[in-house]
Amino acid sequence: MPAKPSGKIKTSRVNVKQKNGDIYVMERQTLYDPVKKYNKVVSSKLVAKIPKGEKIEVPTRPKRPNGSKLPIKP
Repeated sequence: MPAKPSGKIKTSRVNVKQKNGDIYVMERQTLYDPVKKYNKVVSSKLVAKIPKGEKIEVPTRPKRPNGSKLPIKP
């Protein structure tokens, strides 16, 4: 018998392959939907990138908050 759904958000790291050979490492948060009987993605965030032909993760820069821009220096 399968386990009962806990109703908690679960976090996992997923490798997403691209056409150019790079691999993006994403951090996904999922929540089980008992009505539709599948996991629903609540949010996903890009954590790192693995360039083509390499095995080491390269961290990506963090996104800026909405509406914030760097001031222009004269």
